Amino acid sequence: MEDRIPFSKEGFDAFNRQAISYRSTSRAKTTEEFEGAAGGESSVYHDNFEYEEATRSMDMRAREIKRLEDITRKAIVIEIRDQIKRVAIGSTVELEFSDGEKQEITIGAYSESIPAKGLIAYDAPLAQSIIGKTEGDEVEFKSISKGKRRISIEKLHPASYKYRQLIAELFSQQPSLS
Repeated sequence: MEDRIPFSKEGFDAFNRQAISYRSTSRAKTTEEFEGAAGGESSVYHDNFEYEEATRSMDMRAREIKRLEDITRKAIVIEIRDQIKRVAIGSTVELEFSDGEKQEITIGAYSESIPAKGLIAYDAPLAQSIIGKTEGDEVEFKSISKGKRRISIEKLHPASYKYRQLIAELFSQQPSLS
């Protein structure tokens, strides 16, 4: 069974809009590049840099479209609930690290991330180490910058605490894939 990719409804809708936009803009760019290449000085395609560059660009965009289609095929839209028994996508968690550092993070679904505001995607290493845990649990986490640390889950908040506001902000400012 292949891995599923969890999306919030808002995230999936935004992803689909961006993927559709990318596909249509890619077609237009490819047509434009090949039309420009056809007007080049050399009628021999292997001597026509514009044609070769247009071919490379078309291949690159085709790979990106395939990647977007693979993500869409693996996508599963999840319901973000206000449950607060276990850390899950949508939860806001108050953490205390073994060195005394405190941090509040909110777990987002696929590509839902605003690190400066504490929103991290579910597949980030920190999120992976605490998903499924409960208030009072301690886990070990290895970060690249600070090495191995113990984390205590001090407080768990429901999705209504911060997640919905952060997601609304994220998708109101998210740029297009093109």
